[in-house]
Amino acid sequence: MASWRTTGTLLLLVAALVAALIAWERMRGRARPASPPPSRRIPDASYLLSFTLQGGDGSAEIRFDIESKDDFHLLVLRGPAWEFHLCAPEGDWCLAQGPLKPNPGPSPLRILRRRDRIAVTRDEEFLFALNGLGLGSVRPPETRVSGDCSLSTPRLQPLGHIYFSDDFMREGENGVWQPLSGCWELHSTSFVETSSNPFCLFARGPLTPSKEDAPPERGGAEFVGVGIQVAPARPFPQVVRITGNSPAALAGIGIGDSIQAVNGQDLTDLPVPRVYEMLRGGEGSEVELTLQRPGHPQPRTVRLRRERLRWGEIERQFSLEPSRVEETALVSAGEFFWDRYHFEAAVRPRVRGAVGLAAHVRDPSHYLLLRWWGDDPAGQRSHRLEIVRVNGTEETVLAESPGLGGPLPFNTYRMGIQVEAEEIIGRIDGIERVRARRDDLSFGRVGLYARASDGVTFDDVLVSSDPVDPGRRKARSLPSEIREDPIMSEWADDQSAWIPQLTTGMRWLRDDFPSDVRLILQEIPNRAFRLILAGDGTLPVRGYVLLIDRPAGRVHLYRHEVRMASAALPAGSAAIPLAFSRLSSRLEVVAGEETLISWDDPIRLLQTKVGVQLTQTRGVRVENPALLDYTFTSAAVDWEIAGGAWGMMNRWICDPRWSWFGGMSRGIVAAWNKHEVRGDLRVDVTVAFMMFREQRPIERPGDLGVTFYGDGKSLFSGYTFLVGGEQNSWTRLYRNGEVVASTSEASFLLPEDRGDEDSLDAIHRHWFHLQVRRRGNLVTGLYQGVPALQFEDPEPIESGRIAIWSVNNGILLARVQVLPEHLAGYNVPQRTWTRVDGPPLTNWVDGQIDAALEKQEEGVWTVRNLLSGGHFAVRLLPDHITPGSRARLRFDCKFDPGVRVDLYFQAGRRTLKYGLTGPPKAEAILRPSYLPEAIPLAGRAGEKLDDGQWHTVTLDLSGYSGEAEGLSHFTFANYSNEDYLLAGYSANAVGAAYYVRNISFSEEKP
Repeated sequence: MASWRTTGTLLLLVAALVAALIAWERMRGRARPASPPPSRRIPDASYLLSFTLQGGDGSAEIRFDIESKDDFHLLVLRGPAWEFHLCAPEGDWCLAQGPLKPNPGPSPLRILRRRDRIAVTRDEEFLFALNGLGLGSVRPPETRVSGDCSLSTPRLQPLGHIYFSDDFMREGENGVWQPLSGCWELHSTSFVETSSNPFCLFARGPLTPSKEDAPPERGGAEFVGVGIQVAPARPFPQVVRITGNSPAALAGIGIGDSIQAVNGQDLTDLPVPRVYEMLRGGEGSEVELTLQRPGHPQPRTVRLRRERLRWGEIERQFSLEPSRVEETALVSAGEFFWDRYHFEAAVRPRVRGAVGLAAHVRDPSHYLLLRWWGDDPAGQRSHRLEIVRVNGTEETVLAESPGLGGPLPFNTYRMGIQVEAEEIIGRIDGIERVRARRDDLSFGRVGLYARASDGVTFDDVLVSSDPVDPGRRKARSLPSEIREDPIMSEWADDQSAWIPQLTTGMRWLRDDFPSDVRLILQEIPNRAFRLILAGDGTLPVRGYVLLIDRPAGRVHLYRHEVRMASAALPAGSAAIPLAFSRLSSRLEVVAGEETLISWDDPIRLLQTKVGVQLTQTRGVRVENPALLDYTFTSAAVDWEIAGGAWGMMNRWICDPRWSWFGGMSRGIVAAWNKHEVRGDLRVDVTVAFMMFREQRPIERPGDLGVTFYGDGKSLFSGYTFLVGGEQNSWTRLYRNGEVVASTSEASFLLPEDRGDEDSLDAIHRHWFHLQVRRRGNLVTGLYQGVPALQFEDPEPIESGRIAIWSVNNGILLARVQVLPEHLAGYNVPQRTWTRVDGPPLTNWVDGQIDAALEKQEEGVWTVRNLLSGGHFAVRLLPDHITPGSRARLRFDCKFDPGVRVDLYFQAGRRTLKYGLTGPPKAEAILRPSYLPEAIPLAGRAGEKLDDGQWHTVTLDLSGYSGEAEGLSHFTFANYSNEDYLLAGYSANAVGAAYYVRNISFSEEKP
């Protein structure tokens, strides 16, 4: 008996030893079990299992996805290794195994499950990920430990659809964003309730200038105070103006507030000059105001510190803490368990450094990155897009697209990164540009990124695990203060677009819809009424008429007065949205998701009006798949900046509360839409002039241009409708640069400032409506809704892009609508040229780059124009000559035909011109919205230079160097708009070039 027991014990020991050896061999990767059975299904399981693991000698086993006692997944952590098993009634299979780094201390262990995928991390270290798994039960897991190992009670967190959207509409707080490195600032306008898009996030880099190179060329008078102006009222004076970024604005003082007391002294019936005496004080001193807001029961008291201010400033900045300027800037948001998502943001880089989106962010040094380089200061990775794995101090480039080019400075792009189970996809403006097949992180937060930059602006963040969401980007509606303002409601409130017809009870949409259109009702009134597509705008029985008779529960479709189809309304239809659509030749009526009527018309009606027989249209929406409708409440990702400084700008210096997307320049200010359009077209532009000064004329009404079917480069390609040209003396329509229609009729010119109140209203407070359209062969330009010019083109231009522009001006775009017959493509602007900072030349002039500067050989430089016209400018470095010196400038130059450039320089505060190939008249536009100014002519080259040959120019500067400040700012450029040079009409086209070499200054100091 004892012998049997001894023998049995030995057999058990041998069996255990054999099992241990097999397990050891398996852990070492030598065992190769048979393949497991294929997955029976794709489970709908999304959860995160979290534990705290205490390591040491021993093991931990976790059973999860338990569907029965014999059907589950098993994770084993034993000593220096881990294993992952599928346990099923048919057997036990090891699906994955690997080494486990020793860590006796407590560490997080996470198992993330999303449908058929599993990913496991320990102590933030990625262990493994597998796809194609079955099972998927969310029953609580079972654990077993031995030895010194321990596991905390598991936390099972179900995971749903990931959706996160942020356009930074907040003040003075981080919100959900946590800076991990670098300097991050929330930028806003001072008056957010009257700005179309007041907030953005800014990454300040080591190369960001503390002050912009070119100071704003507009603004009111400088003063010391709290930033308000008052007007007499009874019994207390009333606030009538507030300047942005002032103590009054920051304290929330509003227009219309009454000031009851200053420093406790009552102001009842006090004259306004006396009130100003009490408000005045030295810089840094404090004043206490007691204010009463209309409609509020109690007054409030605020204490303000007087500051040095300027009317018209609007920008405010709040730092996200902790804040420190570093080489890399990374800010993170979201949850650590996010996986398999699309992440996008609007990005606006300046010139230097990289912009990026980070995905699966674990900590400041572990994340995936989609990175787009502008100018790399190190000179290694300029103008390329790459997917990077950041692991501590090590970066691994997983994929790159070096042929894409870099982002254009100060242009906005929609950058997107999509992380899937085993793929990472990088997109620019929705177009895939780079792809990698590796993801060792599997899940983590999202992040915004900048590297070695001179500043990047971010806006409109969207994160989603549903691929449909990115295509449903929801534009923020305009603020109510804008929609309800009597001056702006005509374009800001969609309800104003419906024109009532009292005789029929119809409301006709002002805009035409010649192609596909969908009319949507959110609610169906309890009566009989009509919806009309392709109507004539007069008779309610003309067009495709949908008669909705809810009391009878029926809908009837008519073609003119002939019934074509009928259907029953579904039960509960009052609360079901109803859509009436024309899609090519098909008419459809859909209630909810149920199609009630679908009918094809073999002979399509050609009328273009949309009408509803309703008393109010609040629940009515009109859609077209090709309609582009911009109110600029989101970042301007669809617009390519092709001249001027653009951004959120205030319209009025005198009342800086109101801000829109706008641009300004003393040269060309232009923006091209990135979409290419084809076929019939309608473009509506609501635009205003920017106020530049407080003394009249305060604006320059002139030169409003719309280019359509253009080539995306020249503003006079395709058709150009130019209103108020040549100092508001004519309005013209061009076809590829040739005038095909013109008028000087006063009703089609812009208003003139005659110095009275009526002309002030006509310009200063007015919004201008320009419309261009092409229907077949007929091209029309409309001004204020009235056809101004028409041209019947025997060979109409079929496709191209759209630009809105002006010259020597500032413009604000309130709303732009583009309705083409077809959207034919999308253009992503990019560059291969860099910022050059000399010596001897720089293309960074007045805070912008208008020309590419390329070194061909030693001492020889090519200057190539990047804009349609523009300043075409490069500046000499160094360029300062000591006062009183006997100085001489010498250089060789060569000009291609069609290049008009002169040499400008500063003598003290005077601008002088030395003539090269530019217009002979010695005048220049030195300030935006001002007329050209006469300037001294320092001489002119004695021979014709634009013959494609090298010429030597020598300029004796001795006669001008006696100025106290000396000579400076030697610039090859064009500052003349003769024959629309600044718009590239008569010369200086995109790509035009001139060449300089052997630049030398000789200077004998006094």
